Amino acid sequence: MDLQLPGMGGIAATAALCALDPEAHVLIFSSYARDDEIRMALDAGALGYVQKSSTLDDLLSALRVVAQGARHLSPELAEQLAAFRSAPVITAREREILGLVATGSANKVIADMLGISEDTVKRHVSHILQKMGVRDRAQASVEAIRRGIVKVPGQST
Repeated sequence: MDLQLPGMGGIAATAALCALDPEAHVLIFSSYARDDEIRMALDAGALGYVQKSSTLDDLLSALRVVAQGARHLSPELAEQLAAFRSAPVITAREREILGLVATGSANKVIADMLGISEDTVKRHVSHILQKMGVRDRAQASVEAIRRGIVKVPGQST
């Protein structure tokens, strides 16, 4: 299953397929390995995740493992996912603010858009920086895009 599907997308398609057939064995095949997408795909019912940059042997091995009903992640993706899952959780409100930060919006603009105080936005941004282990808004934006927390318009998966 590719994540970039017309209409509902690969994660939603995986969830729908697994809801219809709990015995379905889904392997995600994507160009990217963003933390949020890996987690969401596995949470939706996928048994494995392989990057399109993987070797043919790696892909065939993953297909065999998943076809038998077992989980498959490369050691690198498993380590990446473990680090992501052990990191502090970014709340829905923080994700919303992080998305606006990534577009270059100032705290005052974010506060006006969300109907909250500028001080509240500053507190959220401070928590985001701490949780992501970054020093500033620019690093948070880059890291959020890398992890798949924030999508860049037109970005494919």
